[in-house]
Amino acid sequence: METLKAFAKFAIFLVLCWGLLEICSWIAFKPITGTEWDRDQQTRARADRFKIVSRLLEESESQEKSGLYYLHPYLGYNGRPGAKTWGNAKGTDMEGIAYNKYGFMPIPERRYPYKKKNNEFVIAVVGGSVADIFTIFGPVHLERELRQRDPKFKDKKLVVLTLATAGFKQPQQLFAILYSLLLDFDIDLILNIDGFNDMVLSVENFKHGIHPMYPSGFHMGLLSKRVGGVDRKTVNLIYRFYELLEREKSIHLFIKKAYFRWSLFLNLFAEIQLKNLQGQIEKIQYKMAEKAQNTIIEDFKGPAIDPDSNPLKTALEIWKRSTELLYSIAREQEIPYIHVIQPNQYFEGSKPLSEQEKKVAFDPGLEWSQVARKSYPVLVKMAEQMNSKGFPIADLTQIFKEVREDVYTDVCCHFGLTGNAILAHHIAPIILNELKVQGP
Repeated sequence: METLKAFAKFAIFLVLCWGLLEICSWIAFKPITGTEWDRDQQTRARADRFKIVSRLLEESESQEKSGLYYLHPYLGYNGRPGAKTWGNAKGTDMEGIAYNKYGFMPIPERRYPYKKKNNEFVIAVVGGSVADIFTIFGPVHLERELRQRDPKFKDKKLVVLTLATAGFKQPQQLFAILYSLLLDFDIDLILNIDGFNDMVLSVENFKHGIHPMYPSGFHMGLLSKRVGGVDRKTVNLIYRFYELLEREKSIHLFIKKAYFRWSLFLNLFAEIQLKNLQGQIEKIQYKMAEKAQNTIIEDFKGPAIDPDSNPLKTALEIWKRSTELLYSIAREQEIPYIHVIQPNQYFEGSKPLSEQEKKVAFDPGLEWSQVARKSYPVLVKMAEQMNSKGFPIADLTQIFKEVREDVYTDVCCHFGLTGNAILAHHIAPIILNELKVQGP
């Protein structure tokens, strides 16, 4: 009897302790994770992430199918057909869509090379990841802005095609347009959204002995291993990468169990572990790409670089010359062309960063951020000079200057729904102005 009473007291003690843990977890959830506790939302977010992790692990079983990019004979590299990216596209037309056989990610039902239908206005977007993301989140806002501002667009359907890919920098935008024109795409207007990659990744190339005219070594480094073999350091990083993915997958499976997912304490524990693992995975991915540049094979380095040349000046000249050629080709083909310089959080005074942005989207110690801080004033000055000579380049680096809500989503350069809506709002009048200059 005494044993039973002792057991009962112990059981009650455990229940009270567990209850206290649950209460403390409820109080601490937002301060620790930065988000309100919402079981359904957390479940959906984890399910999306679980799919990404599972896909990466499945693809690792096949060398031919693994990786987001593949080598391209004209563009340097492009999206690997069948691979999926931009997981934050959930709820948009892009959800679940993979790169097509041309290496781009089209809206469903838009076959490449695209042939326009009646009452369509086709905009081909070139640039890097910011441009690519704009083709996902920007078109709905851009179409609304155009219709509100010009009655000619009220009966037109806007078709936004992506010819952009993460990491692209000049002259890849130039080559992407040439490639699409040779494939006989129907294009009513070319929109170039660039600036960050063209400066930062070109300077990054220079640092690793890769010609700044060549595609980003940060993106090409691992791809080159398929041709020249994988060194020991890269093997170790790849092993660590997949080891962390396996650990993350096991936590997802653990918290999905019916008798665990209702506990706030266990959910808080899982959330902390998952965020920690995801942070480690991102660092490993960055390190793999960074290290791969150091051992990239000579075939991918391009011509010898003049050691006395200025990296930033060289990058700026490549961007300028590529832009001039792209504009000339567009004029020759009688296609209106507009070019906008994308905003970036490291351009001093361009946005008052929120507390959340300071945590997740600002790292002044990052080498890329230091290059962006130095290069953007020079880039904007060059754009102003070119614009005064008739090149349609718009400086949109200040469009977030009065925006106090969260816009930027990472320490690089990307922004979410709010940022893309604002970008569309500023691009619309530039398009309409250029169309008036060009004529019907």
